[in-house]
Amino acid sequence: MFAAGNPARAGSGVYLAEQTSPPRSLVVGGRRLTRFMDEIYLDRPCEKLSPKKIQVLNAARRPLLDRADVAQVNASVREALAGGVRASGATSVLEWGCGFHTMRELFPGVSYAGVDIDPDVVRVARAEAAGVPFHQADQDLAALPDASFDAIVSAFVFHFRLPRLHLATIHRVLRPEGFLLANVYRRSARSRRELVDELHRAGLRVERAPDQARLCADHEFWCLRRADSPDPGRAAAALQWVRGADRP
Repeated sequence: MFAAGNPARAGSGVYLAEQTSPPRSLVVGGRRLTRFMDEIYLDRPCEKLSPKKIQVLNAARRPLLDRADVAQVNASVREALAGGVRASGATSVLEWGCGFHTMRELFPGVSYAGVDIDPDVVRVARAEAAGVPFHQADQDLAALPDASFDAIVSAFVFHFRLPRLHLATIHRVLRPEGFLLANVYRRSARSRRELVDELHRAGLRVERAPDQARLCADHEFWCLRRADSPDPGRAAAALQWVRGADRP
């Protein structure tokens, strides 16, 4: 059922199962593994993964995102986030953790840029969309202009660790009335509380909305804005959308 000696890459902590619908967790070689998605297992919580391990995980899950059942869930979550950003009237959007399948096409007529911690992702994105700015964290973050984005959107990223530099950059590049809209899952209640505390220390307010459609297990939408924001109007419009009040 499970290939105990089949890590996605030696020493990565990312493992691949041999069949679909494997158990939620299992023990291999005395090590407990937890299912991340479908046939992918991890030997530690998502928020404990290093950038190198995230790179291995990205490569392992890339082909799964083209599978119909996975693609449908991903598309629904990304459309909910994009709809919230569009409802806010944002004209400049930064996608944080853009991945191999960016959301760029969901923002027609909007100034778009992407950020990812995975150099392979950034390389592929630049090749597929010449002229669109894609930045690699951490090395390119300082080049992002201050107060330059109305909105930051982040799909399937907030279950990973968010370093202080990333949170400081998010705060710095948001315009005073700007906001960040993300989905959150695969974190325990304690881990979510700890993340909220980290966001508060970074000068970011957090509002949470349950996913009424239950697109993923324990799934929420989070809206962040600068604590010194003079006007929550854009963030309020985005939250109203993801809560379902304005969605078709």
